[in-house]
This record gives sequence, structure tokens and C-alpha cells, in this order.
Amino acid sequence: VRARNSATVDAVVTNCTMAHLAEEAVDFRHSGVSDGTGTLRVTSSAITRTGGAAVSCQAANSATVGCLIDGNRVDTTLGDGFDFALTAYAVINVTVTNNYLPNLGRGSLKGQAISFSSGPANSAAANVLIEGNTVDNCTEEGLHFDISGTTTAWATVRNNEITNTCAT
Repeated sequence: VRARNSATVDAVVTNCTMAHLAEEAVDFRHSGVSDGTGTLRVTSSAITRTGGAAVSCQAANSATVGCLIDGNRVDTTLGDGFDFALTAYAVINVTVTNNYLPNLGRGSLKGQAISFSSGPANSAAANVLIEGNTVDNCTEEGLHFDISGTTTAWATVRNNEITNTCAT
């Protein structure tokens, strides 16, 4: 799903099985320039053997985006499990709860279970809740935060179990 300008886009993926994909299973990008909004919900789904991140959610250029990722099983990705990014005045609200993420980052790509990053952002903001997830056997960090520019981020991380990763 790609949204531009002042579009309002809501996407719901629930009770789905997605397997053997060349790229991301779910790719949600909002690059609105006039206060565009969007919401992505991925719940109770099974995602296996993706060529990229299982779920990617990005906000740019003044967009306000909400992402709810709850109760999924993500197994054997070549990239990250869940990947969130923002730039340029965007606001992103992320909730990642009760997911099971084993065996991430197989092949030539490195895999972080839950990755959050901001580019050279101007006044971007992020609100993040990561709770009740189980991560096992990924090739990079279980949780990865890379915040730069003038981004302001508020993150609550609690009650997660992370084992057998290269870094945390």
C-alpha cells in the first residue's frame, strides 16, 4: 500500500497466511505532503519465508501513521521481522504486541526482529510500544533503534523475551 499527498489510507490484514514471498509480506508507505494519515493493522497472521521484512511501515513528509502489529507468527525471513521508519516531519505511532519471531535474517541479509529507524528527519516524532513479544534466533538485534536528526521518540519496551541473537 502506498499513499501520497493528503490521502487517508487504512489497511487491515488479519488471519492471513503469507509464505514464500520474494519481498515484504506487507509494505505500507505513506509520504503525504498535506497532513495525510494512514493506519496499518496486521493481526493474528502467519508470515514465513519472505525475501525482505515481514512487515514494513514507513511515514514521511508530514504524514501521520499508526501501526498495530499484534498476535502474529513471523518465521524464517531473509530480512527484518517488523521494520518501521520515518522522515521529514512525519509522526508514527507503533504498537507491537504478542508476536512470535523465530529464525530471522537467513541468507545474505541481516535480520533484526523489530527495527525502528529515522533518517535525517526534521521535527519527526515517534511513539512506540513493544510488549509481550518472543524473539528467538535472529542474526542481528532483537530490538533495534536508530534515531537521528531532530526526531523525538518515546518508547516503552516491556515484558519481551529475546534469546539467541547476535546482539541486543
